[in-house]
Amino acid sequence: MGRLDRAFYNKEWQDSFPNWGLKAVARLCSDHAPLIGWHESIPKPRNAPFKFFNMWLSHPDFTAVVKNSWEEYIEGHELFILAQKLKRLKGHMSNSCQDLATLHILGLQSQPRKAPKIHECYWLPPPPNILKANTDGSSRGNPGLAGWGVIFRDNNGVVHGTLIGGLGVCTCYVTECKAIVECITKAIELGWTRLWIQTDSSSAAAAFNTNKVHWQCKAAWEQARHKMEWLLISSTWRETNFSADSCARKGASLPKGVKQWWNSRADFISRIEDPNSTYFRFDS
Repeated sequence: MGRLDRAFYNKEWQDSFPNWGLKAVARLCSDHAPLIGWHESIPKPRNAPFKFFNMWLSHPDFTAVVKNSWEEYIEGHELFILAQKLKRLKGHMSNSCQDLATLHILGLQSQPRKAPKIHECYWLPPPPNILKANTDGSSRGNPGLAGWGVIFRDNNGVVHGTLIGGLGVCTCYVTECKAIVECITKAIELGWTRLWIQTDSSSAAAAFNTNKVHWQCKAAWEQARHKMEWLLISSTWRETNFSADSCARKGASLPKGVKQWWNSRADFISRIEDPNSTYFRFDS
């Protein structure tokens, strides 16, 4: 029992808290490191409030970091610009006291993170007499329990159908490819032979456009693609593909091989892309 910087627990504790974790943080006022324990099943909150540390004011680069971040150009409404500048500045100031203390002990210089790049993106409706299908795949674990989803819309944004399916255990890439193949198969079944497919997987879109489709989808692709009168497969960002993402997540809850179809927008789709709205993507 003479060892320090250690934690002890008995079998009853381990049985009661099987996912308990332990972390040693930076030494501050002692030659021993504080220990922090937590249960791994408790998720980190997504909307944790931003905390400002007064010690940042004493950092020699504090003023320059704030100035450089604030002066970077952002286009939009005044309130939007203010909100985005504050959000971007928050990304620069993410070091805790323990982080800075660790860097000081190691004799390392801290460097500010690069400000994220902001991209405007849109959901574009298809031309008249052509349906647009947004597709997506979902895999809980990659590989893990997977599913796919498709939502069909016309040039007015009206939903003509929602399709989901379960795949069992599968990888993310295969689910993206399966979604495209299932989309074309359903379109042919309904007589929709003029189709624009949009996926948020650029690699899957490139594979179909170069006819280098995954072997699990190759036969179905070869059988279906020649029946299409007009077909375009392109990629987009996930920020304009969230309705198909909802479909894919729902599909992942279905058993392998089970499919569900709605002749309109499914009830579980809470949000759908608006062709008159601007969406934003943040890249580091």
